[in-house]
Amino acid sequence: MYEPPVVERTDHNSPFDRLTKKAAWVVTLIAVVLYFVFEYVGGAAEARAASICAGMVITCVWMRWDLRKQTWFWVTVAVLSLLQVPLVTMVPWTNKNYPGVVLLPGALLDLGVIYGGIKLVEKLLRGSRRD
Repeated sequence: MYEPPVVERTDHNSPFDRLTKKAAWVVTLIAVVLYFVFEYVGGAAEARAASICAGMVITCVWMRWDLRKQTWFWVTVAVLSLLQVPLVTMVPWTNKNYPGVVLLPGALLDLGVIYGGIKLVEKLLRGSRRD
């Protein structure tokens, strides 16, 4: 009996190929808007951390947009996003003006964790469907 694959990819390009100038502008615009929302709710330091985390989540969703019709994808993104809430709310962030180069390693680590979590769930579901 034929079972459709868990993940249907219409293109065989790398998800990193989706990172274009347009994607960067869209993610930046959304992150800036979220910064001001979070600054209104909390403080400038928490707003910076929250907007960076949100920007990395949006970047991963943009990269894996081919999975948008999969329920497990959105559940995974939601769980990984909720796991970042304690990081933003409980860590005492300083209100110093750090340049972007200093914040980049943390942002890339966050991007790697989110992307890796999505890939892990994808592999687990793909492996369980082959049995």
